[in-house]
Amino acid sequence: MITLASVVVCGALLMSAAKPQKKKAEPKTDTARELYMAGKYADALPLLKKQLEKDKKSGSVNEMVAVSLYKTGNEPEAKKYFRQAASRGVNEAYYYLALYSYKDYDFAGVDRNLGELDEGKLSEKAQKEIARIHRAKEMFDHVEKIVVVDTLTLAKKDFFKSYKLSAGAGRLCSASELPFAVSDSVVAGSAFVTGNGKYALWAEADENGEMKLCENSRLLSGEWDVPVRLDEMINGDGDVCYPYMMPDGMTLYYSSNGGNSIGGYDIFVSRKDEETGNFMMPQNVGLPYNSPADDYLLVRDEQTGLGWWASERQGVKDSVTVYVFIPNTLRENYSPDEPNLDILAKVSDITHTWPADFDQDSVLERLTKLNAAKEDQGGSIMFELKPGVTYERVDDAKTENGKRMLKEYVAEKAKQDNDEEKLKALRASYAVAGETERRAMSSVLLQLENQVEKRRVTLAELANRVRQAESK
Repeated sequence: MITLASVVVCGALLMSAAKPQKKKAEPKTDTARELYMAGKYADALPLLKKQLEKDKKSGSVNEMVAVSLYKTGNEPEAKKYFRQAASRGVNEAYYYLALYSYKDYDFAGVDRNLGELDEGKLSEKAQKEIARIHRAKEMFDHVEKIVVVDTLTLAKKDFFKSYKLSAGAGRLCSASELPFAVSDSVVAGSAFVTGNGKYALWAEADENGEMKLCENSRLLSGEWDVPVRLDEMINGDGDVCYPYMMPDGMTLYYSSNGGNSIGGYDIFVSRKDEETGNFMMPQNVGLPYNSPADDYLLVRDEQTGLGWWASERQGVKDSVTVYVFIPNTLRENYSPDEPNLDILAKVSDITHTWPADFDQDSVLERLTKLNAAKEDQGGSIMFELKPGVTYERVDDAKTENGKRMLKEYVAEKAKQDNDEEKLKALRASYAVAGETERRAMSSVLLQLENQVEKRRVTLAELANRVRQAESK
């Protein structure tokens, strides 16, 4: 039986079937600006480029496209968009264009772009970068004149193993190779042990996760003391790593990305106060050693007459370029009017650093011979043990203790020979120098004379210890 209720229900069903069904709402898609503001530059970029097709002269969209490209590693392509944004008066675009000029060592371009910039409207991070650029600009008038002998592009991991140092200059190694236990917080980087094996430096993380330099010394008993962290004069703000102590035990080179750098990591130098033993105010070693990129581990080997440092300025991923150079006894800078100053500061072509009579092959050959001599642990020496008995090789020592002390003596003797040659050359230069030059040279001359005299005493003590060990 068909009832009124059944007719109503059937009618309702037919009407609902006839109505079009509503589509489910699609999930909301973030706009290009939202993605950009969230730092999702790779996702924002295609959407921003579509917007730019509709309004190619938009300053804000050009700037967002440029920043997105810059942040995703497409710096060359980003530059044209920054220029377009700058032409539309976008303040931040001038900041990035100043960075481009800085990386090219184009300080006229830096001045031009900073002149258009309202620095007060930039983020705190951007203002710090501007301060770095200002520091670099000041250094550009004081580029040190050095001879760069050779370059090596190597994997960043353990690049320091390519440094070929004499025995007296000490040993570079990883922290795990130190002759005592170190903290588990030690990360990648190099440690340093002096030529006599009695002092070590390395970097490990502090309570805030920042890398700081630590030191340890070997006791008279032969055991190692308790490691300690260097003072705040060295371990200031930022990460501090890649240490190297000169054989004088007073001059420390290291790398830091703290507030006084001009890029990421810069190389700094500090000396100990002779009276207090505390480190004095560190100095940025400047150009050409430092750059807008990361720079590490400067070593000066007095025995070979060569130095080494490493840099990421070439921009090769996971790689560094190691520079081999001839250090100066006294710093000499290029004239600020030098026509190739940008090339010399960047070290983009090492041949520009060579004097007219420079013979690269002879320097590299000398280094090869010195390295071969170092690897020969029983290398040729002349040590008079007693009248009628002369050791001509380290292996001539009869006792292990005597052999160890003889190695120390040989390392110290090499440094003394090198210092005496430097002193001889410096005295010759002093004799013909003018009054102004003599004033500048006098402190270095006096320091070197004192160093030579102190080492003579050290050598005499080491020689006696060798003789005592060998007489047992």
